[in-house]
Amino acid sequence: MALILNIDTATEAGSVCMVKDGIILGSKINTHQKDHAAVIAPFIRELLQENKVEPAQIEAVAISGGPGSYTGLRVASSTAKGLCYAWNVPLIAINTLKMMTNGMINGETHGHASPHDHASPHGRASLQQNKLFCPMIDARRMEVFTALYDADLNAVTDPAAVILEKNFLEAYRLDPVLIFGSGMKKAEEMFGHVTCWQFEELINSAEFMAPLSEQAFREKQFQDLAYFEPWYLKAFHKNFTHS
Repeated sequence: MALILNIDTATEAGSVCMVKDGIILGSKINTHQKDHAAVIAPFIRELLQENKVEPAQIEAVAISGGPGSYTGLRVASSTAKGLCYAWNVPLIAINTLKMMTNGMINGETHGHASPHDHASPHGRASLQQNKLFCPMIDARRMEVFTALYDADLNAVTDPAAVILEKNFLEAYRLDPVLIFGSGMKKAEEMFGHVTCWQFEELINSAEFMAPLSEQAFREKQFQDLAYFEPWYLKAFHKNFTHS
């Protein structure tokens, strides 16, 4: 199995991790979004040194490709592209919302950013009862980046930039939906009365990306280094209803 470096700077928490054979070798996290550009390169150097890994041993670099913070996405993209060119390895991009969902469903982390560090008392057992998962990244005002996934990480609705309005997920008001991420509080203020919905906080982590990047490597789902751009999803003013 490949040795993959994973980089996530799409949200307030920027992080890196190395994974091999499904095992996280090490990870580092920064929770101050304004510092991502300053800390990611040192984090990578430290991970390599601490694990006695030479750059030539890295077989791919994976990033959270969006949606998310415009500036944050640029940090990961430019850093990863530079490393891929220098190390002559492929670039993998994972949808940020999908990796968040993987983290919420399967997210046993290795000392950093557990999905339940700031969770409500419902706890992990209740997660298994939720059929649908709605990751949500705060944008501006009442705007969020979001999508809907089932427990197998299949997209029920496509990732989109959405203005939260009264008809948000109207077709799913009777379904058990778990809404989580940095945009969750906006949704909870508007839809906390929906009895079938739960709301949880989530600190994103590159560790959530690891199994997805390994799968992408196996399937050779690589990006074109010359032309790849993060998935900004900046076309706002879209309703998010039944698809």
